[in-house]
Amino acid sequence: MNISYQVKSIVPRVRDHRGYSNMIFDISVFIDFVDSETNSTVGYQLYHKFDTEIKYTKKNPFISFEEFTEEQVNSLIETLIGEEKVGGQITLQEWAENRFADIYTQPVPKLFTFQIPTITESVGIGSSPVL
Repeated sequence: MNISYQVKSIVPRVRDHRGYSNMIFDISVFIDFVDSETNSTVGYQLYHKFDTEIKYTKKNPFISFEEFTEEQVNSLIETLIGEEKVGGQITLQEWAENRFADIYTQPVPKLFTFQIPTITESVGIGSSPVL
């Protein structure tokens, strides 16, 4: 397996709180893991709740939703993905590998040969076969 991931959606939830405007309370990140050998995909939703009661200082200033840059958001997402432990035990990469392995060992539907429809050459609408 050769597994990579793509962030498909980032959904922060914000509100005014403790005198701060547009404080981010939590964030959901939707991720697709892709096995490039089979082009199979499995999804994962990562959820993170921020500490909204923290005391902000000059070293740790409050950043409102509007002030976050794309680089900061990407860095945050990479950190959350790296720190996520599924079931408190395994990394997201290990989870994806296990999930794909499980999917690949499941039985798949298959038709008997007598169930496979025979393909006949169709004639287009408004035309007749050439004799």
